[in-house]
Amino acid sequence: MKVIIADDERIVRIGLKTMIKWEDYGYELVGIAEDGKTALEMSRSLKPDIIITDLKMPKMDGLELLHHLAEQKYRGKVIVLSNYGEFELVREAMKSGASDYLLKVTLKTEDLLEALNKAANDLDQVYENQAENVKLQSAYRQHEENMKNNFLKDLLTGNGDQIENLQSRIEQHQTRCAEGSFFGLYISKTHLDKLEGKINDKDLFSFSIRNITSEMLNEWPGAEIVEIDFSTFMVIIPSHGPNVTEQKQLQVAGNVGRTLELYLNEELVVTVSSQYHGWSQLSEAYRMCREAAALAFYHEKGDPRIIAGFKPYFSVEWHHNNHYQLLAEAKKSLEQMDVLSLEELFQTVCASALKERIHPEQLISFAGNLIDLLLVKGVEEGVTADELSVFIHNKLRESQNVNQLIRNFSDAIETTCKQLDMPERKIWRKEILQVIDYMKHHAHEKITLGQIAREVNLNDSYLSRLFKLETGYNIIHYLNELRMERAVELMKDPNLKMKEIAEQVGIEDPFYFNRLFKKHYKMSPTEYKRCQLNF
Repeated sequence: MKVIIADDERIVRIGLKTMIKWEDYGYELVGIAEDGKTALEMSRSLKPDIIITDLKMPKMDGLELLHHLAEQKYRGKVIVLSNYGEFELVREAMKSGASDYLLKVTLKTEDLLEALNKAANDLDQVYENQAENVKLQSAYRQHEENMKNNFLKDLLTGNGDQIENLQSRIEQHQTRCAEGSFFGLYISKTHLDKLEGKINDKDLFSFSIRNITSEMLNEWPGAEIVEIDFSTFMVIIPSHGPNVTEQKQLQVAGNVGRTLELYLNEELVVTVSSQYHGWSQLSEAYRMCREAAALAFYHEKGDPRIIAGFKPYFSVEWHHNNHYQLLAEAKKSLEQMDVLSLEELFQTVCASALKERIHPEQLISFAGNLIDLLLVKGVEEGVTADELSVFIHNKLRESQNVNQLIRNFSDAIETTCKQLDMPERKIWRKEILQVIDYMKHHAHEKITLGQIAREVNLNDSYLSRLFKLETGYNIIHYLNELRMERAVELMKDPNLKMKEIAEQVGIEDPFYFNRLFKKHYKMSPTEYKRCQLNF
């Protein structure tokens, strides 16, 4: 069954267009119109079986469209779309020949399918043979589309040299996307292992990507959308003429990226290439886009990541010049059993990774090599760590961004130390001594973990882990121990009230002070003071 959609709202058109895979249910979406006048013209040329139309549109609304369709003896079915409060319009539409109506705000996939199926079942028996023909034609077109996609995919991924009679294949698939100048958009998901947004079916996700992107590229005739895999697409956009600037290309990428994320609710990266010319440069455009997309590893979540792949970014020099030198430095630290230096070293490398043009794969490889050095110490002591090694390397490779990699690396250090029963350091490092000294002198004040960390120029979470590994204490627990010891000393003064004692140890809330004291000494401050005075 052929279907036309008419609605003046783009988001509604996109929603209806991608809500179902039309061919799977025996329907063929042959046209989309922005107003009733265009829909009427389409109905004359495309001969649709079903028209889905909004009631309120510019140029010609849905009621006028129904009247004109009746005049030309339209034999199909019309389903009208309405909003709340338009019941009079709906009633008039039903009188004028509409077969059903749908509310936009509550529209679901099953509602749309039910209305379509009801309309299709109400049509004359003569249409059954036609529906079967449409299905066969759709399958044939799908086959042709798959053949074209595979052809363009081979050209993009570097297998084009294996294609014989290239020009005849280009003409066979009726594509001219790279005949002259073109640029590419590389669209990829940030989390490649699963779908997390509104669409959980991989085929429907791919279908939606194609349809939404094609809708956004109406002003770029001849553009081709190539599926590399379900989560990765390359859009080849002809750019004939002198007015296509880099700024214009970034604008196109931004519009596509934001619209895709808005509808699909998935985190995406869109990389835009510089301009290339001719079929032979397709693979270079793809390579540059794919490489630049790795920059998203260093970006935070938020607005769609739009990345300019206009020039090479990553360098192989860091791996050759620095990688092994840093590993040698780490090995020396491990000879002194200074495990925490590995974490400091890795954080230092991560902090400069973007500036040093370190590819994420190099960074992950470096993290794995550091862990391997630690595991070697265990092997020397007779500990079997094969399974642990595989687990940790897999965990590091799962990192989706640099911050997650840092967290996974820290967890790997802690896990490995526990597994190998690494000995504790005998001497506390200077930063820990500085922290302890600071807390002793300021325990009577209202201080936070952030203030303590700033005193030694360390990250809050890193200081917490470092303190725990060095001393065996949670840093806040240690601070509270100092405060309770000070409180016990102050209780020797019979003139001090508990509220005053709490304030003098940096705790403004007396109820919190009571709970904390009771947790440490198994009795309330009042009971403790009474026992102390009696003694």
